[in-house]
Amino acid sequence: ESRDGGKRRCADTDPMRDTPEAAPAIQRPPRPRLARSTAIFSLATGLSRVLGLIRESVSAYYFGAGGKINAFTVAFQIPNLVRALVADAALSGAFVPVFSELLEKGERKRAWRVASTLLWLMLLALGGITALFMLLSPFVLRLFGSPGGDLALAVGLSRVLFPIVTLLGVSGSVVGILNSYDHFTIPALSPVFWNLAIIFGLAIGVPQAGNPSAKLYVYAGSILVATFIQVLLPMPWLRGLDRGEERLRI
Repeated sequence: ESRDGGKRRCADTDPMRDTPEAAPAIQRPPRPRLARSTAIFSLATGLSRVLGLIRESVSAYYFGAGGKINAFTVAFQIPNLVRALVADAALSGAFVPVFSELLEKGERKRAWRVASTLLWLMLLALGGITALFMLLSPFVLRLFGSPGGDLALAVGLSRVLFPIVTLLGVSGSVVGILNSYDHFTIPALSPVFWNLAIIFGLAIGVPQAGNPSAKLYVYAGSILVATFIQVLLPMPWLRGLDRGEERLRI
């Protein structure tokens, strides 16, 4: 009897020792809520695709399909390539699975320590890469000849656009955390606001610019501002996860 009582007292004192399955894991949303989130995600994704088409149409209206716009195209593709090779690979291949697994095991504090560490490492690493490419952009872009017939313009545009590498790395981390908590709506809406910000930037700024090069700088600046908005938009939901995730279910 004393042995059984001792076991009962031990179980009451340390429930994690004998019943690891009782660890407080994150709660998944019920099926109706999951279905609603899926529907909203699909609608937001479709809206983002439509706005992306409108954005490209507005860009073609202002800049055409040839000439100096080719300088912008090359200057934009290089940071996108670096982001895909560095930030996306780290997030999809390492961070998100580890973070999700720790949450499933109920190790929430450890999961957030991992997220915080990765976020700071990503800021330092991608910030360094951004600074390096901005410094070496004349040599990098020279490998592509003279994009748009204006190498100096391509270099200047790339220096405006390259900070999106760091911003998108941070945005990817935030989206990965929110998705691990089954928050899909806000990450799905972020590209919608990204496209809207660029469209408004083009519609307002380009007519005020004096020459084709200035108009392309407006385009690059609009993308940079839009990416910054994309990073900031999910932040209130991310901070709210520490205060109580149930209030944040969408």
